[in-house]
Amino acid sequence: MLRNLLFASLILLAACSVFRSSSKNRVIKQSKTVDVIRDLGTAVEAYKLVYGTYPIGKTGHLEEIEAQLEPRFLRKMSEEDGWGNEVEYYCLNPEGPYYIISLGSDKERDVGLYKTDRSPSGLGFNVIANLKEDIIFSNGIFVRYPQGVRTGAS
Repeated sequence: MLRNLLFASLILLAACSVFRSSSKNRVIKQSKTVDVIRDLGTAVEAYKLVYGTYPIGKTGHLEEIEAQLEPRFLRKMSEEDGWGNEVEYYCLNPEGPYYIISLGSDKERDVGLYKTDRSPSGLGFNVIANLKEDIIFSNGIFVRYPQGVRTGAS
């Protein structure tokens, strides 16, 4: 009886440890995502300071703006978020706005956030509570972000 209780306790402790480790790993991935987006946003803002316009990106693929930012404004562009998703960049007009987007851990666009051209609609810009939700940076600040994130580029 005592041996069974001890064995059950050990299993419970191991499960808690795995859950805690898994939860910590997800938060680390989200933090990496925020860092990647902030670095890219800072480079885009530096580009604007020098040239007076934002780099144009119509497809969402970072390859469109890579040559404009590397190596002068960003030593090496990180194209993936913490979950291994491609980070997206949209800027249809040289005066902006631009959007840098991570689709979150579920790799899917959040419903109602985007126009037909895949750029954000401006709806749903707020603090998010779920790792699955999209993270969006626009014109120097996070407009959709996890709680506790510094919202400005620096």
